[in-house]
Amino acid sequence: MAKSTHSLSRTPKEAIESSCQQIMRNIPTPAWPSEQALRVIHPNDNRWAANDPNRPLTIQQHLLVREFMRDCIFSAAMIRAGYKDTSNADRLKKRPNISKAIKRSLLERRDACITTADAILGKLVQMTDVTIDDFIDWRGDSIELKALADINPQDLAMVKAIKQGKNSSWTLKLHDKLVVIEKIMRHLGML
Repeated sequence: MAKSTHSLSRTPKEAIESSCQQIMRNIPTPAWPSEQALRVIHPNDNRWAANDPNRPLTIQQHLLVREFMRDCIFSAAMIRAGYKDTSNADRLKKRPNISKAIKRSLLERRDACITTADAILGKLVQMTDVTIDDFIDWRGDSIELKALADINPQDLAMVKAIKQGKNSSWTLKLHDKLVVIEKIMRHLGML
């Protein structure tokens, strides 16, 4: 058990939630189309068939697709886009041009979020490099937690659990290195 020289400002749950929020903020949302790319028609323009998937969206339909990408709840997106009635949500979602725009936006988001095997392997290797010495200071007969500012943020992400016990003692648990090494070896075909 290590004694703390400071109080941790976040619990592990808060740290994970913060990391998830940061990741979500870094995922690009489809940008509002530029004026050149934004083909907008008047709702009563009949030059395209109603079931034509290439029929340009109205401004409200563009807004609907953009709002849908926020939480993937179509009826809520309709309300945020300014539709008064959500009773025809299923019919509107099945319109070929709206359906095509939603699929295109989902594909753009998926492509922006692709994680490569190399990136995952890099994280696993990083987990094997982290040791308890990255988090504590050995001072004579005592052991103290390092200040959060002194810990590498990437190393902090490798902590499995932190618990505060009685008498200001702390328990720090890292991920099981043998499991991580086994995963790396399986990926590399060594097992």
